[in-house]
Amino acid sequence: MQHCKLTLICNAGIVLELGRAVIWSDVLHDDKTPRFSSVTPELAKKVIDGGIVPAPDLLLYSHCHRDHYSQGLTERALAKWPAAQLILPREDFPGRQLLLDQEQHLFSFRGLQFRFGKLTHQGADFAHIPNYGVIINAGGFRILMAGDCTVESDELGTFVGQEHIDLAIMGFPWVSRPQGRAIIDEVICPDRLVIYHLPFAEDNWAGLREKSAAGAAYIRSIPDMRFLWEPFQTMIF
Repeated sequence: MQHCKLTLICNAGIVLELGRAVIWSDVLHDDKTPRFSSVTPELAKKVIDGGIVPAPDLLLYSHCHRDHYSQGLTERALAKWPAAQLILPREDFPGRQLLLDQEQHLFSFRGLQFRFGKLTHQGADFAHIPNYGVIINAGGFRILMAGDCTVESDELGTFVGQEHIDLAIMGFPWVSRPQGRAIIDEVICPDRLVIYHLPFAEDNWAGLREKSAAGAAYIRSIPDMRFLWEPFQTMIF
């Protein structure tokens, strides 16, 4: 049974085709940051105007760092698809967004159940940035995404609680760092794990792709583990 389809756009930007909904999560960002790739004008045109991925029913942002979110590109997408819903932890679109600096947030949309939790951003310099994890329940198939949650505490494990996670979509520090691997292996225990927020090959000067692959080799308890790291790469679960 097919539960969902994932398509990588760039970094942590993915399109989820899940049930009757298309979710663009952290897709629209255009400010290049060190070590990572960015949504170039050419890539943005393909995504918004090219029909390569399906139109969004929901635009979702875990937080508003420039490698996850662009207000300008979001305005452009909403102008094209005005019926799309928006979840964003910053008040850039008053009256449109559904999440604004709440500790917990529950949301139902097109047969999907969303549970958001505020999680501390990785790095002491960014701990004040509102960052949200989410568990999406699609008819009993649960998907976890943690944004840029810190890997140095059990905060994410507390958020997940006793929920069984069928698919965890996690940034590379969760496999490149021993603390992250331990939480994934011993606390979250997902059936399937997808690692993303990695640079494309041409931007991999810091070797993040190789470091993440080497760290992932230490995880042996997850039967299905994959990497999303090429533009428009797709996976079906």
